[in-house]
Amino acid sequence: LLALPDFTGELVATDACSQVSVSQTPPPGTAVGLGEQVITFTASDAVCNASTCALTLAVMDTTAPVILAGATNVILSADTNCAAVVPDMTGQIVVADCSPYVITQSPAAGTELALGTNLVTFTVTDTNRLTSTCTALMTVVDLTPPVIVLCPTNRSLSAGTNCLLAL
Repeated sequence: LLALPDFTGELVATDACSQVSVSQTPPPGTAVGLGEQVITFTASDAVCNASTCALTLAVMDTTAPVILAGATNVILSADTNCAAVVPDMTGQIVVADCSPYVITQSPAAGTELALGTNLVTFTVTDTNRLTSTCTALMTVVDLTPPVIVLCPTNRSLSAGTNCLLAL
């Protein structure tokens, strides 16, 4: 929201017979939102004769979104093909902006990442195409123990003449 400035100092009005007073509607200090706002000015003389004029004030968002909190770093366990699927982490991003916005992440949710540390970038874009970014680390680790496919079988071996077994 924007506190409406006092525009009456820019208004010029004269009256042949008396002093003129001017007013602004909505009054200065009124909070106005984004978009077009009509400001009406009234010039009145001592006997209540009045004239009006208006201006259209365009209130625009020229400030990029502010990221208040980013996503936390994540450790993912690799699956059997030594990769992990990127989760959607956009819900962790907390943003302040006076325009509607969209949060995207790259790499996108559903992308497979190989073992190692990967940088995930989050971009907040508002309807005025103003952007802010933040990042998080996504580390893919191998937490799966090896699978033994063939194990030697149980057996019996004879000790030699000195009661020792040679391997």
